[in-house]
Amino acid sequence: MEEQELAEIASYFKKEIIEALLAPRPVTSYAGQIKTIGGNPIPEQNKIASGEIINELNVYWAEGFFEGVPELVVEMPLYYYFIEQGRKPGRYPPLDKIRKWSLTKANIPRFRDKRGRFISNDRRTFLMARSIARYGTGPYPFLDVALENALPKIVDNLGDAAATYLQTAINENRLLVGL
Repeated sequence: MEEQELAEIASYFKKEIIEALLAPRPVTSYAGQIKTIGGNPIPEQNKIASGEIINELNVYWAEGFFEGVPELVVEMPLYYYFIEQGRKPGRYPPLDKIRKWSLTKANIPRFRDKRGRFISNDRRTFLMARSIARYGTGPYPFLDVALENALPKIVDNLGDAAATYLQTAINENRLLVGL
């Protein structure tokens, strides 16, 4: 494959990763149950808080370990793992991260206490963190979603050979993820 074609494949894949991260999705527990507030399902939402993963995302081809075969490298903060694999129940997440997310990005309504008063943002943050500690968060395999969405575009623009090359690279574990 030529360098220009490889660069285009990386560009398509990066664009699809960003779109997959921004896509609204249901709020689920680690076991796959839809989370609720007062018996009502939490509305689907994207879960981007700081935008750090998107801002630090870098996709490129690098010289491989095996006889100069290029490897597709996806660089992003390592906490992508908790999005991709979910978070098991057990420990409280960092409260400051939950607070920031709930105030800026979450489409979560404020709740009321038993007397009908709105609870404070600090209490709401604690309740969300407790829910994550008890039930975990569901996995969202955004890299697989991105790949499924990128392959047809690669076929349309670069041909079957380019899509086959990318699929082979991934199947042979020549896709490196991390930062």
